[in-house]
Amino acid sequence: MKKLFLILTLFVLVLSCGGDKGGEAGKAGGGTVTLNFEQEPKTIDPQLTTDTTATKINALIVEGLTRQDETGAPVPGIAEKWDVSEDGLVWTFHLRDAKWENGDPVTANDFKFAWLRALESKNAAEYAYMLFPIKGAQAFNEDKGSAEDVGIKVIDDKTLEVTLTNPTAYFAALISYQTFTPLNEKYYNEQGDQYALDAGKIMANGPYKLVKWTHNESFELTRNENYWNNAETKIDNVRAKLISDASASLSAFKNDELDLTLITVEQYPEFKEDKRLTPYDDGSTWYLEYNLKNDFLANKKIRQALTMAIDKEELGSILQAMGKPAYGYVPGFVQGVDKSFRDEAGDTFPHYNPEEAKRLFAEGLKELGLEKAPKLTLIFNDQGNNKKIAEYVQEKIRKELGYDLAVESLPFKERLERMTQKTFEVVLAGWSGDYNDALSYMDLWVTNGGNNHTSYSNPKYDELIQIAQTSPDQKARIQAMIEAEKLLGDDMPIGMLYYRQRMALVNPRLKDMKFKPVGSEYYLTDAHVE
Repeated sequence: MKKLFLILTLFVLVLSCGGDKGGEAGKAGGGTVTLNFEQEPKTIDPQLTTDTTATKINALIVEGLTRQDETGAPVPGIAEKWDVSEDGLVWTFHLRDAKWENGDPVTANDFKFAWLRALESKNAAEYAYMLFPIKGAQAFNEDKGSAEDVGIKVIDDKTLEVTLTNPTAYFAALISYQTFTPLNEKYYNEQGDQYALDAGKIMANGPYKLVKWTHNESFELTRNENYWNNAETKIDNVRAKLISDASASLSAFKNDELDLTLITVEQYPEFKEDKRLTPYDDGSTWYLEYNLKNDFLANKKIRQALTMAIDKEELGSILQAMGKPAYGYVPGFVQGVDKSFRDEAGDTFPHYNPEEAKRLFAEGLKELGLEKAPKLTLIFNDQGNNKKIAEYVQEKIRKELGYDLAVESLPFKERLERMTQKTFEVVLAGWSGDYNDALSYMDLWVTNGGNNHTSYSNPKYDELIQIAQTSPDQKARIQAMIEAEKLLGDDMPIGMLYYRQRMALVNPRLKDMKFKPVGSEYYLTDAHVE
């Protein structure tokens, strides 16, 4: 999604409490929390989804061997403990007494079944590559090996043994993501092709269960009494509305109908001194994706020219406190060896340089034998600040290169589909890490990666990411990813724009609402209403 997260949309979280809806007014705990996820998700199937709305839902209804704390760090989930062999290759997970919402025990086989399903090539799971550290997983996914050869072994109902190809120090963090959550095989087979398409078609083992799904309107969830950590759940009910208009959300907040709303750049001046305003880093990095299957964009100089024509400092000023200029792909909160990854890597993407952009654009046209550039369209989903950003990019490229880049707004699901099918030329996109490691960002751009919509391929890049995936030496891992990011900044299948910061208006009645930069953006575990 954490995650696609792709972070391709602005969604808004809103919370509202009523004493007649699950708890006593004026007391911590109980009550109802209403979240606005803005857009209908493509699917909420944990093994197949990548979009942020589904990540939010899945963070509430399913839980893996590990889960994330408020910082995004892994802590015990369904596995109460685990052992790692001396060579780092064999991880043995010991499951606690956990149940599905129907009372069935959560077993080691539930994890094996789910993980193999994510790897089956016929399912086309975009996140299948996340399981590749497991021995035999990649070969099975590519139909070059069998399921029996995959290093996932059920010792007994409460013990799962996972064998890796190479030592993977970040494995506990990796498996906190929704792709690694379990699936009740019997239940899945009963649902058939209707699995996860509606309420009553997906079964929870997390804090909440999905009881109603009014498509394109709302989700309703209620406390899962069979969740192993139910005693620590503070909110009784969660409602997720699908309201796409930021103005409507703000109006509801002003009318005391909602307890939390995210605001846009246009709304920010009104509230920048408001005590209810809560800024936070959502861990997302934003950029233009160039489709390298397009003959014009396959020319590196053209991509470099388009990127250098954009003044990221000027864009940052337009976004005010909601966007920091980005000169590298991995955002600043991610840890390196001794400092942050960003501090250790420095700038790996070029700064604004209109003169160089003009020269590269002319050279690119000449190399392609063109006197005039063909038409390109930048697609984006029209929520939050996306339209403002797309129009700025369009105008800046027109001004600096004399080239008219078309822009087109699409519904969220259509834009995701266009990216998945690679039927686009340029797209405004974002990504937030699924776990707290630079690899959660950097592994997107490997050859044939499930979320590599640009079709970028560089054997050297793949080799460096392989080092980052397999080396037990953190210094060697970080150095490999720094070198990989430099390659990305030179090959430029993406043009960096900014790192996003969110601005939330929070009603004082909502207490201990927390935000984290990886995985599911909102951390509800400690939240309660008064």
